[in-house]
Amino acid sequence: MSYKKTSSHSFIGIDFSQYSIKAVLMDKNGDQLALKKKWIQRFSKKESDIRDKRRAFLSKLFAEFKGVEVHVAVSGYGVTTRRLPFPQMSDAELAEAVKWQMKDHIAYPVDQAISGYLELDYASSTKKGREVVAAAIQAEPLQELIQDIEEARGKVLSVTPSACATWMIARECLTQELHQGVAVVDFGAETTEVILLSGDQISLVREFSLGTEAFVRALMEKMVIDNRALALTREQASQLFQKQGMMAIDSTEVTDFGVTVSQVVPLIQSLQEQLLTEVGRLIDYYNLEIGQEAIKKIYLCGGGSRLPHMADFLDKGLGIQTAVLEYDAVKTTDAEDVSTVDTSFDIAMGAVMAQGNTINLLPPAYRKQRKLESYSDKVWQFFALVVGICLVICLVLKGFSMMLDARIHKQMLTWEEMAPDYLEISALQSEREDVDEMGGPISEFIEQQPLWEGLFKEVSQLVPPDIILTEWFVEKTEDRSQIQFSILGSLLGDNMDNASLSRFVRGLEESLFFAEVRLVRSEMDFSQAEGAQFEIEGVFE
Repeated sequence: MSYKKTSSHSFIGIDFSQYSIKAVLMDKNGDQLALKKKWIQRFSKKESDIRDKRRAFLSKLFAEFKGVEVHVAVSGYGVTTRRLPFPQMSDAELAEAVKWQMKDHIAYPVDQAISGYLELDYASSTKKGREVVAAAIQAEPLQELIQDIEEARGKVLSVTPSACATWMIARECLTQELHQGVAVVDFGAETTEVILLSGDQISLVREFSLGTEAFVRALMEKMVIDNRALALTREQASQLFQKQGMMAIDSTEVTDFGVTVSQVVPLIQSLQEQLLTEVGRLIDYYNLEIGQEAIKKIYLCGGGSRLPHMADFLDKGLGIQTAVLEYDAVKTTDAEDVSTVDTSFDIAMGAVMAQGNTINLLPPAYRKQRKLESYSDKVWQFFALVVGICLVICLVLKGFSMMLDARIHKQMLTWEEMAPDYLEISALQSEREDVDEMGGPISEFIEQQPLWEGLFKEVSQLVPPDIILTEWFVEKTEDRSQIQFSILGSLLGDNMDNASLSRFVRGLEESLFFAEVRLVRSEMDFSQAEGAQFEIEGVFE
């Protein structure tokens, strides 16, 4: 199945980790979610050209679409998520405090980080202040990710930490269970991420460096069994772990390599104990220090959730009921590649559900660009609406004019048979002339619509990002030989300089549409909130 264009409610969600890319095409209609298509690309640590392969994958992915809007979830790349308490302070102070508090939790300078936060809407019973879940990511690798997506002709609308994306998928799928404390465990390739929820709120996030790759590497260590040395290759170790999962020490099952599970378990036993310790320690801390609701159930998500015996392993080891996250809230189409929902893609789906409404790590420059694009879209929508209204009015007037013509013609045909009613015919003719006079300017506007469309497109391409046009007046010159225009506008308050205005005036002068362009007024009073005001005049060629 091929998709050539996304609808207004269709989005691409992409889960970027250091060694894989998972993408989904999803439709969202109200509360109903539908997964339409999914893709995956994995990379080896040994590959030196991972970025080139990532670009190739994205180019191939977006080649199927036009106008792709993308929501991104990220893990790795220096992403850190923490719960932070603060005293009472203003919003501006809180944003700055979050930035500097996060510097103690990241391994790179704070001036190289992009941070964001989500304020929790409940307060501790013993402390008064403000509590947030904050996240930070290293700016340079994030810029590279966004650049690769946009070079492949995608448009990034939001960047969400994977923990927040997991939180959103849990909110969609666990509507009945969220009245109690819930832990969601994402057992990934390099790290394990634990998200603790209370009600429908994210309460605590912690990630630690232990994933499936550590277990595979441990299974590659040399074993001596019955005086026979056995060393598995990476492929064999991965195959064994995928088939056996969290192995029990008392299992007598024979593996494909001629040894029992109980003989292999010692290689990974310390890692299993570490996994239980880390998850259990976090839950104990939450229950004792934070716990709005004690953790009553654990849900598994991510690629590691389907490992054999994984749920039983945590259930028995921690004494907390554990299950795999099921996607009852997510529907699928009849396409072959999404006939079943794979939990490997849950973070990518969560990114679409979040849509930047949690912690959004999209850099400020891209946010500003999206606002300008949104403003431009609204201008074009308004222009299309005006043209449509004028067209309807013109058609109504033309129809009325045709009715008057028919009545006049009928009167003329019966002229010889009926007494002339000069006054009535004269009145009808006068009325028709009035209608024609009303419809003339509108007809002329409609006839020149392609010209106006070209002019609007030309001006929209010439306007720098830090200039906003506020008014545009058009009238004919006194001798009616040319059409002159007057443009009013202002410079954005955070980036006001004469260079942008000069570039705009020069661009109008060099355009094929305009002539005699001149700056007639420039009020460069930067102390005003609305910024510098200006007025430009000229004529249309």
